[in-house]
Parts: sequence; C-alpha cells; structure tokens
Amino acid sequence: RSLTGESTAPTMSIIFPISMGLLSLPLGRCPKPRMFWGSAYADPTSIPWVICFLLYGPFSYLTAAIIGAAGIATLSPELTPHVGASLKFIGTTTAIFAAAVVNAVYLGNTYPNPYWRNFEHIFTTAVIAGLVRAAIILPIDYHLAIPYYKSMQKKRKVTKKEGVKEFGGMMRYILILGSFNIWLTAFDILVPWAILYLLGFKDKIE
Repeated sequence: RSLTGESTAPTMSIIFPISMGLLSLPLGRCPKPRMFWGSAYADPTSIPWVICFLLYGPFSYLTAAIIGAAGIATLSPELTPHVGASLKFIGTTTAIFAAAVVNAVYLGNTYPNPYWRNFEHIFTTAVIAGLVRAAIILPIDYHLAIPYYKSMQKKRKVTKKEGVKEFGGMMRYILILGSFNIWLTAFDILVPWAILYLLGFKDKIE
C-alpha cells in the first residue's frame, strides 16, 4: 500500500526498504553518548527501518533492517560493532514483531493502520513491544553482550557476575535494563511515527 492507501508497484515495495536500509548506515556511524555498559542513550539507526514497518509492514522492515545491521556490523568504528549491530537488530526486530502481533490481533493486519493515527494507541503498542523486547534482551545482555563488551573495554575477561555487580546487583540490573529497553523501544517506534506525522503522512493513513 502507498501513503494514500493505494496499491503500489512491486518495485516500490522493494526499492523503498532497500533505500531505507542504506539510509540507516550513516546514522549508525554517528557518534552517540553511551551508558557504562555500552548501549547508546538513544540510537537513530533504526528510524528508517521502523518507517518501513509503519508504512509497509514487517517484511519491508526486515529488508531495511538486515541491510542496515549488516552494514553497521561491517563499517561502524565502535569498539564492538558486530555486537552492537546484532543487539540493535534483535532488540528492534523483537519489538517490531511484537507490535505486528498487536496489529494483527487487535487492529487488522493492514499497513499503514488507521488505529495508529492516535498517539495513545501507538504509545500503548510501543510499551507492550518494549516489555517483550526487555524479556528477550536482558538474558542476552547478561550472558553474552555485557561480559563481552566489558572484557573488550578492560582488556581482560569480565564474568557475568562482575557485569551485574557494576549495576549494583541483579535487581538493579533488571530494573535498569528493563526500563532502558522500554525507553529504547519507545524511541524506536515513536520517533519514526512523529516524523511521519510532521511530514503530513499521518492523515493519509486510511
């Protein structure tokens, strides 16, 4: 579907997500302030990916996200670009497919969806998606990502327990990273939504 709800040529549904995937590469290379465990406070890399989702659905999103994540893993100057790109892809994809399930179950499986014209509706979807994302990402961070990142940073092996200790214990680890993943999901979904709104696309979702 097009922005006006009309059918688009198959070539457009291919060209648009490829273009958005390529657009995410310079965004992925932008310097970003980071938390002590390595995650960026906010990462604009996935904005083009999620625009694809909001307009064309999950498969358009996947095309853009795979291109973007692969490029970032290869080209980014970060300390651990492959880890960052993988976590960005896994975290955002988990959130997006949770949003797609909400869309399919409650709203009808159409893109763009008129239900998401309303900020309260898209915000609720983002919170649900953030909770799902947190449930998936926290174990990955605990077992793999944080120990690996801290080991690279300190140039020695850092254990899982050491990684959690820097948060002040397991409970603080869960609260901090759980809240952080909800924040990241809100950013990932609401910023692209706001861009479409400001560009005048919101009213054409019909």
